Amino acid sequence: MLLKKLSTLLTDSFRNCLKRFPVTICFAVALSVFLCYLYASEGEESKRVLIVWRYYLAVGTLLSLSLHLWTEEMRGLLRKVTTHLIGHALLLVDTLCLYYLAEDKFYTELALAHVAGIFAIGLSVFFLSFLKEKNDLACWNFTYSTFCSFFTAFFTGLLMTGGGCLLAYSLEMLFGIKISYKYYAYISIVGSVLLPILLFIGLLPSGAKKFNREAEQTQLQDNFVRFLFLPLLGGYLIVLYLYAARILVQWELPTGWVSWLTVALMTGCITVEWLLYPGRMNGANRMNERIVCWLPVLTLPLLVLMTVGILRRFNDYGITVNRLYLLTLNGWFYLVCIGLIINKARRIIWIPISFSLIFLLTSVLPINFASIAKHTLHRQLKEKVLTSRLSLPLTVESYIQWMDSLPLQEAIHLNDRFRYLKDWFGQENVEDMLQADIPFYNIDYKLTTREEGEPTFMNGCVADSCCIPVPDGFNCFTQVSLHVTFQQSQNDTLAVSVEAYSDQSGDSIYISLQQLNEFSSQQYIPLTLYPCLRSKNLFALTQYYLSCNKLSKKEWTLDLNGHLFKKQ
Repeated sequence: MLLKKLSTLLTDSFRNCLKRFPVTICFAVALSVFLCYLYASEGEESKRVLIVWRYYLAVGTLLSLSLHLWTEEMRGLLRKVTTHLIGHALLLVDTLCLYYLAEDKFYTELALAHVAGIFAIGLSVFFLSFLKEKNDLACWNFTYSTFCSFFTAFFTGLLMTGGGCLLAYSLEMLFGIKISYKYYAYISIVGSVLLPILLFIGLLPSGAKKFNREAEQTQLQDNFVRFLFLPLLGGYLIVLYLYAARILVQWELPTGWVSWLTVALMTGCITVEWLLYPGRMNGANRMNERIVCWLPVLTLPLLVLMTVGILRRFNDYGITVNRLYLLTLNGWFYLVCIGLIINKARRIIWIPISFSLIFLLTSVLPINFASIAKHTLHRQLKEKVLTSRLSLPLTVESYIQWMDSLPLQEAIHLNDRFRYLKDWFGQENVEDMLQADIPFYNIDYKLTTREEGEPTFMNGCVADSCCIPVPDGFNCFTQVSLHVTFQQSQNDTLAVSVEAYSDQSGDSIYISLQQLNEFSSQQYIPLTLYPCLRSKNLFALTQYYLSCNKLSKKEWTLDLNGHLFKKQ
């Protein structure tokens, strides 16, 4: 009887889900089947096709859920269908554009634009159905229920995945049945993707429960705010006000770290406003009313510290994508504090909505913060390179000579900006100024240690794609790892023993320290062969690491990796 009731409940729940969220279920099933296909075919299709398909099915699942929740309150079937068609048509166009754009072009700009778009779609699940409400109680209750449903479905999926994998492993251990790793992947996909999605949408409140307007404030929420959040936020406020008083007395600018403490303070402030909202709507607790009114008032003056700190970072280190977003976040904090003070926190739904809109507007193509930072940084660096009067693009040697000719701090700053431009936006954005093999990280270390004299370490390796040919007359090789410790001297040549890998006692190779120093200025070291002293073997160097004792700076350690070619 119990199994029959459980079966009936699951069947009715799935039938209701299929009736309420048909498109979402289709996308979820298609996504699960596609992931299973990836493991079955072991990714035989092109990488771009797989990424685009995965993006379309995953975002389509989220988009269809948001559209179903929004349109289920609409009147008229035509209006509902039209809304769904427009939303999915836009997603399809976006997916096709993503596929036909070059894989390595506008990568950072594209990534930020799509992250902002997906974030906006995800946020719309919670708020889109409640824009016409007189207050935010229904939205608050629905959001709370949705989070509870999500965590319930997520942990249930993890439990079922673990149980299914344990069952498959037991078959292998008890009966000797060989279970391929692909079947474990199928179990994980069904248990951690498909099942949680179906459970999640099945647990979402509907009808009157979806628009529950009762103000329910639990004692746990009050205690959580008063005894955990408020003491922590009070500590943030005290530290920041004391710091503001100190820099005013000493008449100095704030450091960049003050921005992160201010972000933590504002995050806590918004969380407190959200947690205390239901209890304030029934007017049962005046203490909560005072808390939500005074928190933004006390926080607002401290936002000036964050503003000055960010502007100082712009002035000292230049423009970056992160600093543009951080400055925009600072402006949004002003908006939140002023808005909470004016409307006395009677409405709070506008806070996440405004964040999503600002993030979307600053991230969508064709012009977003990434493209602004890229073009600004490229223009500034191009102007700086042209003042050097060197022929472009600069080679490794000319770039190092240029860095050495500049004041130390200016050279470190320029090298760091070149490295940032290449790492974030690709080699094509610096190829008109620099060649492709500039070792920015090695040069950065050499610059930072230039005032101390000798560098404390040097390293290098051959390229991953380097093909090591077998020398003529040799027919076998041994992988070699060598280690030697020596005292600093005027002698440039160092004897390194290879006796452990050779047939001759006392066999060794000679390494030029000057040559290793030259290698450290290159992105990859060239393939170099060293003849052995007593045997006819050859040692091919693939990687080295040279370092000295930081205390004495006299004792050096050299580690070498490579191949020892032999004749048999």
